Amino acid sequence: MEDGFSDEGADLGIQRLCVAIAGAEPGLLASALHSAAFDRFYVVATSDGELAVAPPGIDEIRLIRDLIAVVSQRSPGTSGRSPFILLAVAVGIVRIVGDEFGGAGLCRVQSLVSNAGVAMAALNFALRHCRGESRLVAVLPSSLQVELLADGLAGAWHYVPNADVWLWSADEILAIPAHDESKHQGRAG
Repeated sequence: MEDGFSDEGADLGIQRLCVAIAGAEPGLLASALHSAAFDRFYVVATSDGELAVAPPGIDEIRLIRDLIAVVSQRSPGTSGRSPFILLAVAVGIVRIVGDEFGGAGLCRVQSLVSNAGVAMAALNFALRHCRGESRLVAVLPSSLQVELLADGLAGAWHYVPNADVWLWSADEILAIPAHDESKHQGRAG
């Protein structure tokens, strides 16, 4: 069962980092991942943005920090439908369903970018905290927020209790990390 399949061959799934983006120009997430040499992500366009699944066995916290920096750098323009870009991340079970991915991890990030309460809180937060070129608001489950704070991610934070998530925005645009995907290896996902 170590490979995520039962003895009968059914896909049991595996914990993976999942990412959803809304309010951005089409292709921003795929482009940001590619520019930062995160080429092993599975990315698909959705009706309101993009969805991505990270490969297993990565250092999620380091990758989230780097992904936030890259998207923040590349996100001065929004899609015109939104005054800010919403980037949601979560770690959850992902399964292969036919030729695609599915599972609770993907459902969680999709629900975070489509939740009306989160969107309203993010809009109010963005109006108060997104300054200058920075148009990014990240949505993070509490467990990831605790780890990112411990790892030193600075910026403005706001808790949204009805969704049990934290909103984050940079005080300034973050520096783009070096293009070395191998640094994200090593933490079981």
